[in-house]
Amino acid sequence: MKRIFFLLLVSITGLTARGQFEKIIQPSDLKQKTIITEPTTLNKGFFRVEAGVMYMVQDKYFNSDGNKEYYPASMWGARSQFNLGLRYGISDRFEVDVLVPVVNEKIDNYFVIKTPVVNTDNSLSSKLRGRGIGDCNLMVKYQLVPEKERGFSLTLLGDVTFPTGQKNPTDIKDFNDYKLPTGYGYFSSGIWIYARKIMYPYSVTTLLNYQYNFHGSKLMDAEAVTPVRFKKGNRFTASGSFNFHLNEWIALANELWYFHSGKGEESNGSTIKTDPTWTLDYAPRLIFQVRRFRINEIVNIPLTGKDNSADPAYTMSVLYTF
Repeated sequence: MKRIFFLLLVSITGLTARGQFEKIIQPSDLKQKTIITEPTTLNKGFFRVEAGVMYMVQDKYFNSDGNKEYYPASMWGARSQFNLGLRYGISDRFEVDVLVPVVNEKIDNYFVIKTPVVNTDNSLSSKLRGRGIGDCNLMVKYQLVPEKERGFSLTLLGDVTFPTGQKNPTDIKDFNDYKLPTGYGYFSSGIWIYARKIMYPYSVTTLLNYQYNFHGSKLMDAEAVTPVRFKKGNRFTASGSFNFHLNEWIALANELWYFHSGKGEESNGSTIKTDPTWTLDYAPRLIFQVRRFRINEIVNIPLTGKDNSADPAYTMSVLYTF
């Protein structure tokens, strides 16, 4: 009797262990891995859809001395961008991403022109709008150093941005009444290196990026007659993040981002050089996940800079893994 009871116990234990093992390797469970437990690229054959929105006002900037100022002439603007992304795991270490942005931009201007000789004030206002597809992006990711559980990973990324958005002002009635462009009018290509180390409940990340901007040609403003050949300065980006994981489903990230754009140029008969610009931003982030759904919220806060925007930006995205 004891011998039979012992055999039954061993059999039940083996079946339970086998059932647990099968549960771990089921694709449905792998698709529920979180930002902490999943590798830096999707598993082979997995799809991830992302829908996001970015919103920022445009009324302050850092001047050439690094001081924060309001734009002149009572100018106020807002830019919202809706992003639709698709990610696919070609292998367990190789991923391809496609991003399609839809831009909705508006700028409100109010000018007051004083004429002391006749003692009159003339006011002029405008409401400029621009809606449409922005510049699409294709990115590939490859894990150079695969990540073990709570270990270290090193990922190489490459991307190309295509000038698919409208680059010139359209429906021009006068210099103060036209539709804003939704694209920038040039190709861009970059290489990224991303490192992550998990020491649960903490993790740290580092990212370096160099972006090369190709020459483009467009109308620089609504009064321009001929396109201007130009080149935006190449951009260097560096970031570091220290993250605290409340559990495997919720993470709080504290990120610092440094952006530096080199000298650019514009050629319209003569060549005009544009000065470098830079900014240092702080970006707190919240990542929350329920099964295959992941919500990502981030506020980008410029701390200091030169000849660059000083307005914060809010971004929220929802991701789902198929």
